Amino acid sequence: MIDHLSIGCSDIVRAKDFYKKVLSLFNCKVIHESDECIGFKLTSGPGLWIAPPLDSTQSYIPSNSFHLCFKADSREQVDQFYKLTLKLSATCEGRPGIREIYGPNYYAAYVRDPEGNKIEAAIY
Repeated sequence: MIDHLSIGCSDIVRAKDFYKKVLSLFNCKVIHESDECIGFKLTSGPGLWIAPPLDSTQSYIPSNSFHLCFKADSREQVDQFYKLTLKLSATCEGRPGIREIYGPNYYAAYVRDPEGNKIEAAIY
């Protein structure tokens, strides 16, 4: 149903560097890259595009009501996601661990990327 999702940024160079490294954990491939944006794709499922607002008269503002979750293959991959993102200047929004509110085996970590977008890695 969903072809792709887009998240904003104010610094496309920083965002490209961050997401290329983070999404390599999940076997995402770059399918498009230009000075204005970058697009990623898994072997199946929706793509992810990162770009500044198309209307250059507006500045990018992250939303607290939106977050993006990457499906992990293992708890170790969730841990790797957490460590790598913090190394790349993300901020902690929830250390890796069980989130019983979502189920007894829901293991996740939450961070804010350098732009302030809330992202998660989870396995359940």
